[in-house]
Amino acid sequence: MTALLEAHAVGYAYRTGQPVLHDVSFAINAGESLGLVGESGAGKTTLLKLLLGLAVPSTGEIFSQGARFDARNRAQLRSYRRLTQAVFQDPYSSLDPRQSVEQIIAEPLRSLGIARGRVELKGLVAAALLAVGLPPNAATRYPHEFSGGQRQRIAIARAIVPNPRVLLADEPVSALDVTTRVKIIDLLADLSSGGTPERPPMTLVLVSHDLGVVASLCQNIVVLESGRIAEQGPTHSVLSAPQHAYTQRLLASVTRLPGA
Repeated sequence: MTALLEAHAVGYAYRTGQPVLHDVSFAINAGESLGLVGESGAGKTTLLKLLLGLAVPSTGEIFSQGARFDARNRAQLRSYRRLTQAVFQDPYSSLDPRQSVEQIIAEPLRSLGIARGRVELKGLVAAALLAVGLPPNAATRYPHEFSGGQRQRIAIARAIVPNPRVLLADEPVSALDVTTRVKIIDLLADLSSGGTPERPPMTLVLVSHDLGVVASLCQNIVVLESGRIAEQGPTHSVLSAPQHAYTQRLLASVTRLPGA
């Protein structure tokens, strides 16, 4: 099976600092959601930038469906955007307050040349809104009219409207209250494991420091420590019997209720 995305011995260093990623390798297969976990500074967000094509590895390579991916190649990057879309942490800053919800969600359709006219565009936007649990008439409103959880649903609708095969999510629930977090987690689970003929299931790549969120959404896990892979494998196996001391410390730091 050819992986949707692969990292081969990837390293990355910012121009003014020490390397922040070292010899990182893993594969993401269709239908196998992956969690990238670790403490702050472990390299999770930098790795996500490489997978998004927002940065280029200093060493090693990223592969997309078996082909080497070079984010500096504009044609290749455009094709890659059809494969992968992203959702970010803060629903308050990730949406342009000057644009209507329809304009926000339609942006990938316009930039990728997917919609063939106004009627088709409106139909795709309405379908994306329904897929995230929002009514089609939300399209005429503006971000400030929605709650934080609803804004994150709008951001997810923008990401899924071009029907990507991979959804890259950077701490998508960490800025939300507990009740809203559960609802967004359920939505991401539905999108990654459910699907319809019109909207097939997506492979989810989740960056998070929250092991509980990763355990509920991701079949596989990569544990990063100081830019290196400490441990990787099936999520249940890694979290139930961690082999690396760093993973053990992460698990020990998880807050548990008395008697849990």
